[in-house]
Amino acid sequence: MILRPGVQLALTVVMSALAGSAPLAFGQRPPDSENLPVRIAIEAGADTTAARLLDQAGALPFRVAVRVVASGLETGSGLDGRLTEAAARQAPIWLALPAPARMEDVDSWRAALGQILSRHAAALTILEVIVGDQPAPLAAYAVRLASTEARATTGATIRVAVGGGRMVSEVGRSEIYTGDLASYVDLLSIPAAEAERAASWLSRVDPTAALVVTLATGPGVAETRRAVADAILRFAGSKVAIFACNGGDALIPSLQAAASIAVLLTHDVADLEDPGASLQLSVGGTDASSTIPHRLLFDNQTFGTFLAYWGDTRTESLDVSIRLTVEGTPVVHDLMAGAERAVEAFSRDASTRTTRLRAPLTGGPMLIDFNRGAADVFGERSGVTANAGLSVADVIARHQARQRLQDGLVQNYIARARMEQHFRPTAADPGYDVVSENRYFVAGTEVEWEELSFFVNGSRWGADRPPFPLLQPEKVLSLPLQLRFDEGYRYRLDGSDRVAGYDCYVVRFEPVRNDASLYRGTVWIDRKTFARIRVQAVQSGLSAPVVSNEEIQLYVPPVMVDGQPVHLLNGLTARQIMLIAGRNLLVEKSVTFEEVRVNEADFEDERGAARSSERIMFRETDRGLRYYVKQGEARVISEHPTQSAKAMAMGVTIDPSYAFPLPIFGINYLDFDFGGPDSQLALLFAGVLAAGNIQRPKLGSTPFDASVDFFGIAVPSSDRIYDRKAEHEGERVLTWPLSTGVNAGWQYTPFQ
Repeated sequence: MILRPGVQLALTVVMSALAGSAPLAFGQRPPDSENLPVRIAIEAGADTTAARLLDQAGALPFRVAVRVVASGLETGSGLDGRLTEAAARQAPIWLALPAPARMEDVDSWRAALGQILSRHAAALTILEVIVGDQPAPLAAYAVRLASTEARATTGATIRVAVGGGRMVSEVGRSEIYTGDLASYVDLLSIPAAEAERAASWLSRVDPTAALVVTLATGPGVAETRRAVADAILRFAGSKVAIFACNGGDALIPSLQAAASIAVLLTHDVADLEDPGASLQLSVGGTDASSTIPHRLLFDNQTFGTFLAYWGDTRTESLDVSIRLTVEGTPVVHDLMAGAERAVEAFSRDASTRTTRLRAPLTGGPMLIDFNRGAADVFGERSGVTANAGLSVADVIARHQARQRLQDGLVQNYIARARMEQHFRPTAADPGYDVVSENRYFVAGTEVEWEELSFFVNGSRWGADRPPFPLLQPEKVLSLPLQLRFDEGYRYRLDGSDRVAGYDCYVVRFEPVRNDASLYRGTVWIDRKTFARIRVQAVQSGLSAPVVSNEEIQLYVPPVMVDGQPVHLLNGLTARQIMLIAGRNLLVEKSVTFEEVRVNEADFEDERGAARSSERIMFRETDRGLRYYVKQGEARVISEHPTQSAKAMAMGVTIDPSYAFPLPIFGINYLDFDFGGPDSQLALLFAGVLAAGNIQRPKLGSTPFDASVDFFGIAVPSSDRIYDRKAEHEGERVLTWPLSTGVNAGWQYTPFQ
């Protein structure tokens, strides 16, 4: 017998995933284990509820799920009640809900979904997103959001399906269900009539996914029984993991009748090719293998064989010849009559292991069980287990789910943050060192800094210090690995590496467009938890004063929250190139976080005390870090960031061409927004001396920059005159020092 391993593997993987560990519905009694797969679901009709159908069906030897189609997620829609009712029967739930129709509805839709999952995740086995007339990017974004929410739910094993009218046609589903979405989807929901065509398409687009189908059963008992029986025989051992039947009371006898072939709903069954078992079918001596619809099935648990067949009602019988390893007495299940029929002309050739028999053609679905009375067969099955590596999309999808889980665990946290900034005008210049101690407050997306101390070259400055210019690179709103509607990065898996004691996937990323300042670099993701461990990123193409920015972020060691490791930002080192006064200034920055306290009960009190104090505070915004200034009893974000700096200039200039030292006393002024955000002015005006630079850090959209220097002294210098013989003592050359020049630069590499 030759199995088709591709079909068998897909079915085994999906069925095992859907099995879960939830207990069975009321009245459902598995023969041996609660961990049976769920392959059939019911939808209640208008005249009854799923709970009543389960109650009236009584004890069943297979599990039955409940498909709940939500009209919306709003409070008062009755959805909570329907889910609670099904969960009370301990029935696995297949929840189908519509995707948001507009981009404006996404946030409220995601929040409502999160609430549903927080209350009912333990009962859910499938979460289906129904897409309709939404734009394809919005539909795909909704599926990614739902998948991330479901996978981030602690303790839940929810599989994500995409369904709806757009999925019926190949053209429609190809617009949404692409290779990029495959990592977020486990199942494709499709009407039963399209199952074969959809299975072929799905094998090309997402080979690891399976189908879930919805079945139209008809109005009466007979039509419903026929539809359910056909579905069991048609989908056993196929790419279909579960099918849902709609209808009312007509479903009850259909479920009860299915008990006779429960093995197809509870065992790992595979589809067999006819030649593998030497199967031959004939009617009246004429070969019927191509005219009688049939399927040959193999039970991977008991090694039993089944033949499902259909055909028009005929007086002649169906002659069957098949080679079998297991010796048993065949019986025929008439699924419409709900009865067993004895076979005719049964014989078995022990030397060739060939079984021959005759079975009736009733016009309905029939199943021949060749295994009645067979002795138990025990065998050791060997196979090759391939550890198929995850794709980069799989890694990112799992990381997003992990990050969503972490976001749900961490309501707030407080840490001490030490920031050191070292300004190096040249490699030989000791430069300036700025060190600050801060208290770091994080609550969701709100990030605030309370400055506890501030030192410049070891000298302490108090809270009344002058504003320090917040020289920072442009804010990047689209960060790598974030789940966003408009994906801004390309990703590439670059093997694995060990970082800080963690075995990690190495993911390279780069921006897909050049019209925004985005990062490019590498992220290390833990292979076990899919948490972010380390990020190295370079930001280029920036506006002055920060024209290049390279960061390394560390997210270890983790802190434990509710028994889960949570990887928060633990340290950051950065190198920045600032273009000031036509010169490159290297800035080295480091931030370390210590004494991290997560989900503090008195978080609001501590943050409130910081806000009420007279200390300097900062707040993260979409435009970057801003001063969080005190106005009265409240704090407000300063929308006018410090773009200039003033300093007193004092000293003397000693030059032999002057008869006396030239005193310098005046002001040193820097303006980073001189007439606009793309121009700078640096000016030293000190009595008799003036020097300055006007700079254009970015010429259009090119990597070129340009600046103009000027210098002058109002007091002339005096130089003696000599010829070959002697000095001309009565003559002097008076010079008013004055110079100007043009500087041009080109940023050749992302960081320089």
